[in-house]
Amino acid sequence: MEKKMRMGLERASLLRMVLILALGGALVQRAPRRCQGEAAAPLRGAGELVYTESAENVMLSNGRLEVRVGKPGVRGGSIQSLVYKRGGAQGDVELLDMEQRCGARGYWDMHWEYGSYITGTDYNGKCRFGDNDGAAWTTADGAGGGDQLLGVTFRQEPSSAGQARRHRVPVSTQVHYAVRRGLPGVYCTLLVDHAAGQPLMQLTELRLVLKLDPEQFDYSYVADDRQRFMPTRLDISKHRSAALAFKEARMLTRPQNKSLLFEVDHKYQYSVEARDGILHGWISSKANIGVWIISPHKWEYLAGGPNKQELTVQTGPNLLAMLHSCHYGTPAIPLEGSEQWAKAFGPFLLYVNHARDIKSLIDDAKARAALETASWPYPWVPFPEYRKPEQRGTVTGRVVKLGRYQHGPATWVGLTDALSPISNWEDEVKGHQFWNVTNAEGEFTLYNVNPGTYLLQSLVEGFLVDSSVLQTVTVKAGWVSSVGEIVLRPKQKGPTVWEIGQPDRSAAEFLIPDLDKSRDSSDASSTGGSGSGALKDGFRHYGVWDKFVELYPMADPVFVVGQSDYAKDWFFAHVNRPNRTTTQREIRFRLDAVVPGDYTLRLAIAGAHQAALEIRLNNPSGSPLHDTGAFGRDNALARAGIHGHYHEFSISLSHMNFRAGLNSLFLRQRKNQNKFSYVMYDYLRLEAPLVSPGSLLASSR
Repeated sequence: MEKKMRMGLERASLLRMVLILALGGALVQRAPRRCQGEAAAPLRGAGELVYTESAENVMLSNGRLEVRVGKPGVRGGSIQSLVYKRGGAQGDVELLDMEQRCGARGYWDMHWEYGSYITGTDYNGKCRFGDNDGAAWTTADGAGGGDQLLGVTFRQEPSSAGQARRHRVPVSTQVHYAVRRGLPGVYCTLLVDHAAGQPLMQLTELRLVLKLDPEQFDYSYVADDRQRFMPTRLDISKHRSAALAFKEARMLTRPQNKSLLFEVDHKYQYSVEARDGILHGWISSKANIGVWIISPHKWEYLAGGPNKQELTVQTGPNLLAMLHSCHYGTPAIPLEGSEQWAKAFGPFLLYVNHARDIKSLIDDAKARAALETASWPYPWVPFPEYRKPEQRGTVTGRVVKLGRYQHGPATWVGLTDALSPISNWEDEVKGHQFWNVTNAEGEFTLYNVNPGTYLLQSLVEGFLVDSSVLQTVTVKAGWVSSVGEIVLRPKQKGPTVWEIGQPDRSAAEFLIPDLDKSRDSSDASSTGGSGSGALKDGFRHYGVWDKFVELYPMADPVFVVGQSDYAKDWFFAHVNRPNRTTTQREIRFRLDAVVPGDYTLRLAIAGAHQAALEIRLNNPSGSPLHDTGAFGRDNALARAGIHGHYHEFSISLSHMNFRAGLNSLFLRQRKNQNKFSYVMYDYLRLEAPLVSPGSLLASSR
C-alpha cells in the first residue's frame, strides 16, 4: 500500500519508514515490468513468515501470499507486487497489473484543501503516499503478534515549506501492513496525524487503490444481487465508448463483449451502504481466484454512519478501499491550524482466495468476513490511536417505541464524540463511531467502544424522531455501561392531515420508471449476467432522471390526496427540465374546516444537490410563504444513489392561508444552475393545529 505522496518537482520533505513487524516475500513466475534499480530477492523460508529486502523493495511472505512494497526512491509504501501462492503444478499468480508504473499498482492517496468552508478554500491538494521520499529506512522486530503475525510500517512526514503550496503534504501519515501465518491476505491500516502548527485545512478523501491484472479479473461482487461480468478498461476508452453528462460515465459503443452494447458504466453504480456489506471484490473467472476488501466494523472509522454510501469496485479492474470521502454529502474533515488530531483508519483485510467456481469464491469470502468481524478489534495493531480489546468498553440498553410504531423496523443505535461541536452523526467526521442494530425487543449492545464521552444517537426508520440524540454516555475500559430504557418519541405537533411516503431516509418507495430499452452496468443480475429489464435498484440506471419529461411533457405533476398513489404518481426526484426550467409539485387536498392556529408542514429530504424549495399555498404565482434557502451538496442523483445527505424542515403555515374545501400546496425547486440540481423527498406531512376537532386524517393513497 503506497505511502508515496506526490509533492511536485521538489522532494525536500522528510519520509521516514519504520518497520514495526517483519514479513517476507517472493517474485512472480511471469516476468513483470521491473521498477528502476530493482533486483530480484531469493525466496527464503517458504511457508514461513519471512522478511527480505532488495535494493528498492521490501519482500513480505507468509507462504500463501507474497507482497512487494516500495522503499524510498521507488514510491515508498506502495504495493508493487501481490503474488498468490497456489502451490503444486498451478504455480504462482501475480494479481496486480504489472504494466502499470511501480507506484500505480497499489497506492494510497489523499485529497485535501487549505482553508475551510467558512474562511474559503484554495490550493486543492492531491498526492500519493511516498511522493516525498526522504531519509532513513530502519527495521525492527515487532511485538504483539508472536510468531503468528508480522508487519511493516511506513511513515511519511509533512512536506517542507520550500515546496509549492499545493504540493505540500500537511499531515504525517503511517501505513501498516501485517500478514498472518497461513492466511492469504494482508491487513492494512492507515494513521493520519495533524500536528499543532500545521496549516488550516480539510481532508476530503483518503483511499487505497489496487489496479488488478486486466487479463485475469473480469467479474465483480458488491452484494448477492449486485455481481456481474464487467466491462474492460478498453471498453471505456474513447475509441469504444461515448462521453455522457459527467466525466466518469461512458456509454459502451464498441464493447468487446457484444452483450454489453449501449450499457453505461461509471464507478458510482457500484456504491454500497456501510451497513449493507463489509465485503467487495474482483474475481478471475479464468483462474477462479478472488481478491477482496474485507472491512469489519468499517463505520467505526468511515464517517457518515451505517447508511454512508461509498465506492467499491471500478472498471479497470480497480479495487477500492475508501476510508474517507465527501461522496454523497459527507463533510470533509476540518482541521484547525492549532489543532492536534490523529485518527486510525482500518484495519481492513486484503484477502485472496481460490475455489472451484464463482459461487464458492464468494461463499468463502463471506466466511472469512464473518471470522474477521468476530475477531474485531485486533490486539496487534501498533498505533495507540487504535484501542486494543482490553482498552475498550461496552454500552447496553433498550429502545422503546410507542403506539403504532412499536412493531416497526429495527433501529440503529450509535455513539459519536460528545466533545465534538457537531452533534449530527452524519456530519461528525473527526472521531470514531460505534453502531449496532436493535433486536426484536429493542435491546442493543455496542461492543468494543473506545473510552470517552459520547452522544448516544439513533437512526430511526418508520417515523420522524423528536431528536436523534438520546443522551450522553461515558465509556470506560473494561466496563459495561447500561443506559436503561430509552423512549423514542415521534416528532409531531398536531393531528395528521395527510402524509406522503415513508420516513426511512430514502426515496426508494416512490415512482422509479423502467428505462425500457436503455441499458447500463447497474443491470447486474445475481447470476452474473447483464441486460435490460426490471431492476430492484432502478434508480442506479444512468438517465432515469430524464424520464420525468416523458411522463410530464407539458405540465408539472399534481398529487391528489386520497386518490393518487405515491408509488405510482410521485416521481422519485424533483428535477428541472432539460432546458433548466424549474418545476414544482402540487399537492391537492380537502379540509372540512380550517382550524385556527398554525399548521405544520414537515419535509424530510432524502437527498439534495444545489437546491432550494419555495412553499406556496393556493396561489402558485404569489410570493412564497417560505423559502428553505440553498441546501444540499450530495450529488446523489447523478451518482446512482436513492439518498444522499439527510435534511429536515419544519415549516409553520398560518391558518389564514388555508380554506375550507379544496386546497393546493406548491413546492417549487427554484435552483437551476446545475443539470443535476434536485431534491429527493423522503417523507412529507401536513399537521393541523393541536386543537383540531374531529378527525382530519386523509389517506395519501
